[in-house]
Amino acid sequence: MINFVLHKWDDALFSLLKNSLRGDGRILKTQCENGRAQAIHISDGEGIDLWSIMRREQKDGYAELVICCIEGKGLRKAAPVIEKWAADNGHETIRFHTQHKGLHKLLNNFEVQEVVYSKRLVNE
Repeated sequence: MINFVLHKWDDALFSLLKNSLRGDGRILKTQCENGRAQAIHISDGEGIDLWSIMRREQKDGYAELVICCIEGKGLRKAAPVIEKWAADNGHETIRFHTQHKGLHKLLNNFEVQEVVYSKRLVNE
């Protein structure tokens, strides 16, 4: 079973997320402290050990889960469970932000500052 556990922002969390924060640490810290975003530890004790900052946003009248950053092990294995968790908690889409340079290579014909992935979870 995969567990989703809320975590308070602290120096240890910052260290765990430092590679994926990419300069957004101050803003995400503030959002976690004021309740706009949540730090979440996703784990199963069998290889999934992820730390993430997520927030809920309203977009065009529906709820969207925004994964601001995520780091750790087992994302590929956890992805379908994260999608189910998002849908079970009333989110209709997931949006994922990344500034990971490796993904930019896939989009080398564009002047990309940020890659945003969005997936619809509910069929109309």
